[in-house]
Amino acid sequence: MRTSRNYFKKFKKHRMNSVPFYRRNPRLYFLIIAAAITALLWYFAGKILSPYPCWLVCINFVTFLFYGYDKWQSMIDGWRVPEAVLHLLAIAGGFIGAFIGRIFFRHKTQKLFFIIIIVFAALLHIALFLYF
Repeated sequence: MRTSRNYFKKFKKHRMNSVPFYRRNPRLYFLIIAAAITALLWYFAGKILSPYPCWLVCINFVTFLFYGYDKWQSMIDGWRVPEAVLHLLAIAGGFIGAFIGRIFFRHKTQKLFFIIIIVFAALLHIALFLYF
């Protein structure tokens, strides 16, 4: 006799296998795109720019895309980007993309902790830029 617990386990496993990989984890593709853009920018502009400004340009672009993706997912009740990921992207250097994404998409504007993280990340990266 089948129990409902085993049936739902099997159904969940089947459902996840029928979904293509890129639909299960689209955030991974954003990070792959960021790495590819960084590599291309560093290759073509490496003689003019150091790796740090190349990284900042790419991570800000990806952070902006993450804010847009999270806003879109919130409108369609889809899988959301965790807030910790948005915070880590801002701290990793995407503070400008996070700030512009908040304004452009009108997303996470009511949460004070987001602006605190963005200001902290901006001050951290300004200090790193001035130190090195």
